[in-house]
Amino acid sequence: MNEACIHGRFQPFHLEHLQYFLKAFEKYDFLYIGITKPNIDNLSKTDFHDKTYRDDPGNNIFTYDQRCKIIEYSLVEKGISRNRFSFLPFDIDQIETITLPKNIICVSNIVEAWNEHKLDKLKNSGYQVDILYKNLLVDKMSSTKIRELIKGKDNSWKQHIPNGAITIIEEILKIHK
Repeated sequence: MNEACIHGRFQPFHLEHLQYFLKAFEKYDFLYIGITKPNIDNLSKTDFHDKTYRDDPGNNIFTYDQRCKIIEYSLVEKGISRNRFSFLPFDIDQIETITLPKNIICVSNIVEAWNEHKLDKLKNSGYQVDILYKNLLVDKMSSTKIRELIKGKDNSWKQHIPNGAITIIEEILKIHK
């Protein structure tokens, strides 16, 4: 079986993340989904200067289990069978804690310098990497913008989230429709 690991923080999982996943599923039969910043009650420290906001609890509103559920529902709603993926904690900031076997390829996209930094860390730790595509962020939606919309009670956040995840996010955050 052709396996790989896709990873990210997914706070929250949105349509551009879904595009990234679907691209990986075109190439790989099975994906391990690595959730970075898995312990939001004890956040590890980011070692990349432009990404220290990742360490702020206010920017980590979903638990590991909640993110797994949001992603699972989004993928299943898109027709991806549950037997094609599984989840694992993937603390890129404490790379020595990652339990993924070194023979599993780590896939990524490159949308900003942070992605290149993560890939360098993985390579330096003995993982092979596969860059699915490079598409630098220019006025695209981000999890940060979506969190701001949610905090501002602007329901337009829903247009950036996979249909399979909207109800789950509303339930988790107790948002009234």
